[in-house]
Amino acid sequence: MHPTPPPQPLSGWPLPVAIRLDRAWPGYLSYLCTCSNLKRQTNFAALSMLDGRGLDEVTLRFRDAGLIESTSGPELLGQVARVLITAQAQAIGDALVGAPSSRLLSLLRVIGDRLLLEESYVKLISLMSPEHEDRGKLLQEGVPVSDMSIEAALRLEPPLLRKEVIAHLSSLGQIDGVSQVLPYVFSLCPVEAQEEAFQSLASLRSSSTSMTNWLIRVVDKVPRFQFSSPMQDTDEVTLLASPNAMRDAGRRFSNCLRRKVPYAFLQRNAYFEWHHPAAIVELQGLSGGLWLLSGIYAPNNKRVDPLTVQTIRDKFKEAGVLVPRHHAEGRAINRSASLFGIHDWDYSECLEEVEPLADLVDLT
Repeated sequence: MHPTPPPQPLSGWPLPVAIRLDRAWPGYLSYLCTCSNLKRQTNFAALSMLDGRGLDEVTLRFRDAGLIESTSGPELLGQVARVLITAQAQAIGDALVGAPSSRLLSLLRVIGDRLLLEESYVKLISLMSPEHEDRGKLLQEGVPVSDMSIEAALRLEPPLLRKEVIAHLSSLGQIDGVSQVLPYVFSLCPVEAQEEAFQSLASLRSSSTSMTNWLIRVVDKVPRFQFSSPMQDTDEVTLLASPNAMRDAGRRFSNCLRRKVPYAFLQRNAYFEWHHPAAIVELQGLSGGLWLLSGIYAPNNKRVDPLTVQTIRDKFKEAGVLVPRHHAEGRAINRSASLFGIHDWDYSECLEEVEPLADLVDLT
């Protein structure tokens, strides 16, 4: 004789639905708190369909599976409650899926005593249909069964529909992000880079940062960024047009430029190397194809001399690059910014040192 499982409290979205069934068939709520994990999970799947798709849908499936005789009458809700108590988990699963449900039951066993979102149970049932068979099978390949993995299995498209990708997603928001960025990255990379990337992902341990670190390594394989440069390369200045070029410049300048590769890839920033004297020029991307001069940096994070700052600024302004107003028309009033607790950590101080040359150089 099997021992009776200890009661499990019921809360969250199943409780109101279970109360409705208990009113129609007294004792249902007590049963749901004391049944096995598998039967409880099977009931949760049925309750999600009852609440989301209605009594008619559930009774129709139960009738087609031979669990009830009719889909009409005043006691339908009680009949559903009776079936959920007396029928085997396999029979209930078969009725919900409309086909043999061994795969559904194996996943419900994995969920154990956890409670998923209501819509996750409905989606899990959908993944068992012939239409989504390949997607549903992914959840049986060692992928944790969760709200996130169920959603990912439904929404990801090839070539991202892989267990390596699903296993390393840590939030629902990452599904859309990965769906957007990876096809774009792969379109820029050599064909062989795609499979190499998935192999490297499979070797990573799951963690909250593993997907981010992996994406950065994949972006590093991009041969060239895909945005139009506001400046043509000359003897004076060169666009750092690829992750490799940015990493190389970062080593030579002894700065954190390699960490800025994702900013350039996402077209937020563009980076240029000014050759004589050496400096890195940072532009911030704006709407309408415009760019804003946002920083000038010397090797080893030293200050750039004022005349070089002025030369670089003038050169980029000639190419249509914008300059922050507090460095141009609003510069005079902004000398008082520190009195308001406002500080600029870019090239402002260098521009101030050029002020004595105002009669010779147009600063605006």
